[in-house]
Amino acid sequence: MAEWIQNELRKLNLLVREGLVSDESFEQRKKYLEKHGVIPEAGVGMTITEKYPFEVILLVPGGPAERTGIIKVGDILHSIDGKQIGSNFTGDQVRAAVIGPVGTQVELKFQEGKPKRSVHGAYIARLLRAPPTDHGVTQVQASEEISRPLRGCEELRYNDDFDISSAERAIKHQYDPKKKEWARTLINVVVHPEAFAEGAMRKAYHMKDLSVVGADSRYVLKISKELNEATQIYFDDVAMQMEAKMYAEMYNAKNPPKKSGLSSCICTSAHRKSRKTYMCS
Repeated sequence: MAEWIQNELRKLNLLVREGLVSDESFEQRKKYLEKHGVIPEAGVGMTITEKYPFEVILLVPGGPAERTGIIKVGDILHSIDGKQIGSNFTGDQVRAAVIGPVGTQVELKFQEGKPKRSVHGAYIARLLRAPPTDHGVTQVQASEEISRPLRGCEELRYNDDFDISSAERAIKHQYDPKKKEWARTLINVVVHPEAFAEGAMRKAYHMKDLSVVGADSRYVLKISKELNEATQIYFDDVAMQMEAKMYAEMYNAKNPPKKSGLSSCICTSAHRKSRKTYMCS
């Protein structure tokens, strides 16, 4: 164990020499490592590409990065604690600089993705690191994996020719597996009139949440073929998937050889003026 700790400290020293980790941050991590025997894994709740430029490709819902309201998918990570990161750094090095002990602060500077959202096209966010169990999972992902089609399937294509005039009010039900609680939000949605897929039990429709901009506004609405299917079934399915997603994030935080991926899942109700409940993912 002592040899492993010394090896990890040597890696941290390299980050200090590169300027990615400050002396103060190094001392914090060293104390944590020597006390607990593991590298502190608290992060900011985002996934970036493994190669330069380090683009944000995922924000963990409820994580420190997502809660800022200014960090968006497509933004480019420019510097960490004042140190500019260039093509000479790897994604793993950048991740190692972002993570740290729970509750410590990290300053991240981003360049806005296209289209630019401000005059300067850049901003600084100061975030408190959170553990993986509190939506702080921070990862790197190969850029070629982002658009990789599913094996045996055509690449997913989202249908955006929605007729906004057909927008309807709905209630979004979101499950927090940590608190074992549901949250409700009143939203406007548009559902494509034709199903794009059909299974043995349900039909699938494209749905757009008009309260959200970008890829996060797109959902797949699943409607049971059984007209009298119990509403509780949808809530049970969503709760089970969100709990599985939570455990997947905890597993991924350990940097396994093969990471697990699960999408978020919600319920919508009072939809299509029928006041029925549907599952969305």
